[in-house]
Order: sequence, then C-alpha cells, then structure tokens
Amino acid sequence: MRFVSIVASVATVAALSSCQITESLTAKQQAPMTSAGTCGVEELSFVVGMVAADVDFGTGHPVRILAPDSAMTMDHNPERLNVHTDKAGKITSLDCG
Repeated sequence: MRFVSIVASVATVAALSSCQITESLTAKQQAPMTSAGTCGVEELSFVVGMVAADVDFGTGHPVRILAPDSAMTMDHNPERLNVHTDKAGKITSLDCG
C-alpha cells in the first residue's frame, strides 16, 4: 500500500512539473512580442526615406546601421535599434533587435 502512495505522489509531482514547464515556455515565447518596440522604433518611423548619416537617432539605445549585404551579429537585443539602408544610405526600414 505504501508503494502505491509513493508512486501516486511521484506521478502527481511529475504532472505538476510539466504544467509549470509548459506555462513558463509559453510566457517566454510571448516575451519577445511584448518587448517589440522597446528600442524606440515607433517614435522614429518618420525617418524612413532619409539618409541615415544625416539623422540624429538620439534614442538613448544602441543603434546599428545595416547597409545591404553588410555583416551583422545574430545576437538579439530588444533595446537596439536596427536601421536598414539601401546602397545610397537611405533608410528603408527600422526594427528592434
């Protein structure tokens, strides 16, 4: 009888643990979506079409200028403003990362 209660307890703990893991994964998967825009991209959307060298981004966040075919690190920083430009240096888009 004691063996059955131990097995039942272990099964209950395992079931509860899997629920907690699933809930925390769901929260982590949603986190990037809620942190989108923390780099100030919404406030600076008016600069699209301007020459990147002429813009003072002044966001207080790191800024990364990305020309076509430029190398970039693959690390994700939701507070960093990515400024995508064309070959002439005009800003084509902005995003966080």
